[in-house]
Amino acid sequence: MNNDEPLECGRTVESVMDTKDSVPDEHQRACPHCSDLRDRLQQLDRMTDAAQREDRSLTMTSQARERVLNFARSTLRRGADIPVHRDDDATVSFSQLVISRTAREIVDAHPGLMARRCTVTGSEDPADGLQPLTLRIGLTVSPTFHFQDLDDVVRPAIRDIMSSKLGAHVADIEFSVEDVLND
Repeated sequence: MNNDEPLECGRTVESVMDTKDSVPDEHQRACPHCSDLRDRLQQLDRMTDAAQREDRSLTMTSQARERVLNFARSTLRRGADIPVHRDDDATVSFSQLVISRTAREIVDAHPGLMARRCTVTGSEDPADGLQPLTLRIGLTVSPTFHFQDLDDVVRPAIRDIMSSKLGAHVADIEFSVEDVLND
């Protein structure tokens, strides 16, 4: 199982996607979160099949397929609220979806990189002030990608844009390469 965001029941989107074409297990049959996700994924498959039947010239590269799946994942649920700033009077929070989508957009803007997934965690015991966030980002890279760019360009860009756009303090960013582009 991948480091994918969990559904409310604890299962991951990725684990449900991996089994969407098979008979659901007992948990998936009883769980409203898993069964709703399975229904949506099967509807997406039906819509894709219908579009391809209507126009046989429609083909999809693996990179385009991954982007569609990432879009589907990000729109299936918004995730828990993550506090980014606290003080005595108020707490400012963003959904996991907003934070992870922002991080993926920054990564995707860099040539040779594509974000596959992003998980966000906040402080276990938040104090007042800016809340330190940890991002874990799964990547697809091109064979010619220079890994030093992760430290020199991508990591600072994520921190800067998260700060200016969301007012969030990203304390740690962990990257993991999950795939290499072949096309």
